[in-house]
Amino acid sequence: MASKKTDSEKTSAFKKEIRELLDSGLKASKKGLRKASKAISEFGDVSVIKIDITKFKVKLEKKYVELGKLCSTILIDRKTTSVTKKTEGVEELIAEIEKLKKKISDEEKKLKEKSKSKSGKSAASDKTVVALPAKKTAAKSKADKKTASKTEKKSESKKTVPKKTASKKTTPQK
Repeated sequence: MASKKTDSEKTSAFKKEIRELLDSGLKASKKGLRKASKAISEFGDVSVIKIDITKFKVKLEKKYVELGKLCSTILIDRKTTSVTKKTEGVEELIAEIEKLKKKISDEEKKLKEKSKSKSGKSAASDKTVVALPAKKTAAKSKADKKTASKTEKKSESKKTVPKKTASKKTTPQK
């Protein structure tokens, strides 16, 4: 007889094919998980930098407010005519402001470096563009309302009741 495969041979071949498919699926899953892990790590790093920048900017604003209050106190309460960098308290605040500006600048440089290294790898695939609906300005929405009301008025005027025509009264002829 011709070489017919027995059931056990068919079963073992089927098992082998299934095992190969599962192995290739497992390899693809591992590769995908590695990529996802790396992307999440990069996203986390960028997020931390952005949070630090925001934190430093908030501190900077507080220092500016503090400097303003100090200058106000010096000029109004102490009744002095000028404030300089050498005025008591001002020099320290200006030094702190400069330090915060430097920290913000450093963090922004780190952020640019991260985005450059990321864009060098796969710039086209990482950027997603989402179209947002256009916002109507107040002037545009008023114009739309006027146009709508004019259209309504025109349509109302077209819906006039047909005029009754005066029928000629016929008088019987004698």
